[in-house]
Amino acid sequence: MEKIKMKIKLCPPRVDPPVPTKSDGGKKFDWTHCSEPDTHKRLSIKEQSLEIGLNYCKELMNTIDEVFENIARHSEQSAELIWSQEDRKEWISQCQDIIKDHRDFGVLVGVAGATGSGKTSALNALLGYRELLPTNNEEASTAVQCKVIFNHDVDPENAFRCQVTFQSKENLEDKIQQFLKDLKIKQKLEDEDSGSPEDEQALRDFESVLQPTREIVSIVFGLQDDQVEELGVDGVLKSNPEALKLLGTKKILNSSNADEISRKMKPYMDSTVADHSTSGASFAAWPLIEQVELFVKSDILRNGVVLVDLPGLGDAVESRALVAERSFDQLTATLIVAQATRAADNSTAVGLMSMNQEVAMMMDGTLHKETFCVCLSQIDQIDRKAALRKPDAKANVDLQLWLEEEEAHKITVKAKLKEQKLAKKAMKKLRTAMKKQQKSRKETVAKVALRRLKEDKRAQKLILAKVSQEITRSKRDLTEADGKITFTCIQARNEYLRDRIRSDFKKRQARLVAKTGIQPTYDGQVAVCPTSAKAFWDCKNEVKRTTGFPSEAYTGIPGLASWIRSATVPKREEHVNELLNRLQAQFNIIKLWSEDKSKLADLVVTKESFENDILADVLKTTEHKLREYWPQLEAKVAVLNPLPDKKESLSECPKLCNAVVRGWAYRKPDDKTSSDRVHWTTYQASLSRLGAKFVSKSKAIRQEYNWMQDVSRIMYEIIVKDWDLCLNRRVPSLINDARPVIDEIWDEFVENLHSKIQEVEPRLLSDFVNEKHGLDIIKASTKTSVHKALKGISTRASLCHPLISCTIQREWQEAFQAALEITVGTGSYIARQTLLLDFANNKSEVVFRKVYEDLQKRLQANFDELPKALDSVTERVVHELRRYIGVLLDKVLQPDSDLAHKMEAVSEQKKRLQVCVQTAPLQWTLEWGFLGPGHCVIEGKASQELPEQYQHAQTELERLEDDDSEQDSESDSDTYSDTSGSGGSGDGMDFDGLPRGDFHEGTEMQY
Repeated sequence: MEKIKMKIKLCPPRVDPPVPTKSDGGKKFDWTHCSEPDTHKRLSIKEQSLEIGLNYCKELMNTIDEVFENIARHSEQSAELIWSQEDRKEWISQCQDIIKDHRDFGVLVGVAGATGSGKTSALNALLGYRELLPTNNEEASTAVQCKVIFNHDVDPENAFRCQVTFQSKENLEDKIQQFLKDLKIKQKLEDEDSGSPEDEQALRDFESVLQPTREIVSIVFGLQDDQVEELGVDGVLKSNPEALKLLGTKKILNSSNADEISRKMKPYMDSTVADHSTSGASFAAWPLIEQVELFVKSDILRNGVVLVDLPGLGDAVESRALVAERSFDQLTATLIVAQATRAADNSTAVGLMSMNQEVAMMMDGTLHKETFCVCLSQIDQIDRKAALRKPDAKANVDLQLWLEEEEAHKITVKAKLKEQKLAKKAMKKLRTAMKKQQKSRKETVAKVALRRLKEDKRAQKLILAKVSQEITRSKRDLTEADGKITFTCIQARNEYLRDRIRSDFKKRQARLVAKTGIQPTYDGQVAVCPTSAKAFWDCKNEVKRTTGFPSEAYTGIPGLASWIRSATVPKREEHVNELLNRLQAQFNIIKLWSEDKSKLADLVVTKESFENDILADVLKTTEHKLREYWPQLEAKVAVLNPLPDKKESLSECPKLCNAVVRGWAYRKPDDKTSSDRVHWTTYQASLSRLGAKFVSKSKAIRQEYNWMQDVSRIMYEIIVKDWDLCLNRRVPSLINDARPVIDEIWDEFVENLHSKIQEVEPRLLSDFVNEKHGLDIIKASTKTSVHKALKGISTRASLCHPLISCTIQREWQEAFQAALEITVGTGSYIARQTLLLDFANNKSEVVFRKVYEDLQKRLQANFDELPKALDSVTERVVHELRRYIGVLLDKVLQPDSDLAHKMEAVSEQKKRLQVCVQTAPLQWTLEWGFLGPGHCVIEGKASQELPEQYQHAQTELERLEDDDSEQDSESDSDTYSDTSGSGGSGDGMDFDGLPRGDFHEGTEMQY
């Protein structure tokens, strides 16, 4: 039986760690008592520990399966005696569950931005692949949502894997059905067109309403509006059978290299036309795609981080923008990318989010700098001359000194180039003179003259070499000065943009605080990360880097990666804590099973009697204590329900609702200074959607209307303060109350167990005392499970509040339909508004009470899940304790004579298997023991800020130039001392190879 081959990836330890022995049952590894104050280092230790454990679990599962399959093939009874199938399968099953939970774990970080913001380029830089995700300057490259996930597949052929999910047929049918309704509204608008500017503008606006679905029927099905009306929904779908086959399906793409997977997935990521069928029919498939999932190995994605590349917000193609905005609710952290050249007045920097999205993020406790960041992209694009004309630049003393220094370097370079030119002319004259002397017939005179000319030529070579080196040095100084100046200009713009964005964010938060009374989380700041993807890739260039970016740290990409990793820390640590506890419980089971403990004979107890007479009673007491405590914890949670005592606030809702409904008649309802009213067709379009989201575009300006979210915001602003405080902060923190109680119950369990053992069979006590650490792991896992149950209330609550708008829409539906039925006469528009205002005045309080009661029921149902979760914790605790102690009893108790005889027959097989299996726990223990400073690579928190000072870093070319200069100096010295050789030697020397381009006299530096 072969030993398991273990792969240990560790830095060489400074000292030899203690090798665990039988007495090491109480050993604690670094991750079990890690008090490292640096969150990132602490989490790094834990995550490495988890990966080690999972790797050994996989190897052990394979070994155990293979070995027991071979044993069972000869004798199933032998396999059962060595390790019962039930216990064995449970161990494997629990390991598989841990592995699956880890594989399925993901923390979503959304990356959004306006079309052309450089979002996808920044993502590629973060991932470490220049063109993995498609980028295209001519159009929006990201047409669909793409999730980028770490690839756990070890097959080299599947190093890059892509899964394309197509939307359902039902979803597409709904879109086409709405399109047909909108076409009728458009037709009516055309029939009633009076030729007025308002009607003309309304027609233009309504064209943008039709555009999202028109893209689908035009791009995929090749149909015009009249053809869609003629064919109907079924006819449209049947017009492209190959496209119809794709609906509701998934497509898998694999590749061993990045370029190939990028090429394969491009037709599903952007507007590329390609063959998506077996019949050769070509069409752009992106309108049919729900999402793309790309699996790739990249450090930024480790430990469950998932980057979500969203379509461009504000995209000219509306359906792309809709996908991006709908995805916000699913994200743990949000990253907004905005071009540095336009970020100061770019509405999608912080203003990208609607007020409804802001309030929703506040409900989830994610509207702060830890989980919201603005990435300033393309910071390398700067007009240096314009930047230097600004007052701050002129007042910057250091900057002005560097400008003077730069000018001095320019003068030096020009002077040296002139000197080089004169030296070359002198060299040319010397060569001409040498040729004349070589042709001279006066041999004696010629030899003397030639010797003198050779000496002059060698001296001139040294002069040329020296001048060339001085030019190289001066040009390098000039480049460094240019870099410092450009860096300072970029730095100043970054600071200006950071202040503008943070100021805007603070104003928005202040407005929300004034409306809701909620206190801002943290300091009310927003994270701002300036970046340049171009400069990042140029830093890998051995010849030349982007001016102002001497190393990767200056490009901001490492800082942005650090922010992403930091934003995901809380969820990652919760996940790793839970899995480590579960994993060590399995480690303890297999370790205990594989140990060769000496059997105790002549005991007064058997395994069965111990379990029935001792353990059952102790476990019953422990179970009772836990079940007795859970209602106390549940009562503390119930007190934190944020909705009771809010009904009195609903009396103000009709007044607020009236103001909201009046605003529906205006293009900018939140701007009280604007009197620009919406056209009746826009009003009708919102009515036909029952108040759901509707986007029009006038003169390339997007205008969003979402009546139901406008009404929902009234409810949000009433409840958000207590909702956030109770559900996002206080409920999860109740674990601090539960921990000492669990400790107390656990101590009582251990004391009762030891007392019973001492009373019945004292010889067993030492074995149980030695296994205390194994029991403590089950206790730690219990605390983690309770914390997870409390956090579950917050998580489920975040799924409740988005349904507010659905409930409101259901209550308003009758009013909307009644308004749609008012179709006769020129006063129908006013009549519709009047009807909705009457509903707001007379019925809205009833609606809000129904919405409030519905939310109460949903939240109560959420709270009612806690007792079930805690009961499940109790059952799991009892089961795990019984399981662990059962394995221990098997190790220390002598079986009855009949079973002992049977066990004797398989003892050799069992010992060989135990030795084989022991290898894994031993190596597992060694690696876990190594984890800590000095023994492994620990990931600390990287800076999210750009360096404050410019520090030039040599390129590979500059290093080679320095090496060549040293060699040239040595060579020239040797040549000068060498009087041998022909007159033509070394004449081919070229001094024009300059490191920073062709910089000759008369050439101006361009910026």
